[in-house]
Amino acid sequence: MAEYHLIVANPPHREPDISAVVPMLGCAATEARMRLNFPAPEILLVETDSNSARQNAQALVAAGVSVAWIPGAVLSAVPKCSVGLAVALEADGLVFATTAGEVRVEKNTRVVAVVGEPARQDEKRDSDNRSLLTQKVPGRGPVRNTPFVGGVAAGVAGSNTVDKLDKVAAEARDSAEKRLSGVQSLDASDLFVDVYAHTEAGWQVVRVSPSSTDFSGLGASKQPMARANINVIVDLLRERNDAKVDERLNKVTYKTSVVSGLALTQVLKSISEQLASISLMDIGSRLAFLTTKDRSG
Repeated sequence: MAEYHLIVANPPHREPDISAVVPMLGCAATEARMRLNFPAPEILLVETDSNSARQNAQALVAAGVSVAWIPGAVLSAVPKCSVGLAVALEADGLVFATTAGEVRVEKNTRVVAVVGEPARQDEKRDSDNRSLLTQKVPGRGPVRNTPFVGGVAAGVAGSNTVDKLDKVAAEARDSAEKRLSGVQSLDASDLFVDVYAHTEAGWQVVRVSPSSTDFSGLGASKQPMARANINVIVDLLRERNDAKVDERLNKVTYKTSVVSGLALTQVLKSISEQLASISLMDIGSRLAFLTTKDRSG
């Protein structure tokens, strides 16, 4: 089986030399501009030879395009995301009750938070929010101009918060498991934050969203509007964990694509059956995590 190497757009870019980029991407200049205007990470090229991947990555960087070279095995190794059923704020960190069990994010835990929300139909703009790469054809975010080659006051919940969290989680888990049974991909139609936390068990991922997560455990920090609690979670992670936050998936749309003459879905399936079973927004979240977790600043 071929080993795939992914050349991933890692915006924002500098000032790309479109004439140099066009032959590499194999498209017209207008399409190349639109691809590079897409504000979120996505796969630009696919190679089966590591030397070719390195050369293409270096050539794109020389043309002013910020990219990451990610082996397919690395993308596949990102852990599966669990649905956050409830969250509680404790003195030493945040505790998430999920469909896969409890995830504790203590103050010294390394965290990457990927915030996203698909663009509504009336918000889509071909030049800004949808890449031509993501159509069926043969920003905002952390500044990163070099290639990757190779606050809310923290109110402490009362002592009954954890008990309440357990109760909420227990009540929600049965319902969630029924909703999610047989579903391979999480619903990414809502505002969400994917909390990637490096715990003693390794990297764990929890998706928090207004539609699936109970925020009552935030105590005094809880906001009346469910959506506002996503900002509360992000601000707490920034303040307590010095979290790296990636907001490039806000108001974007990923669609099926053809990359380097290959259907992206087929490439993902060849790398891993599990990658082929999740949504493109979930793939985007993984790419955002991988291109953000080691950036400086």
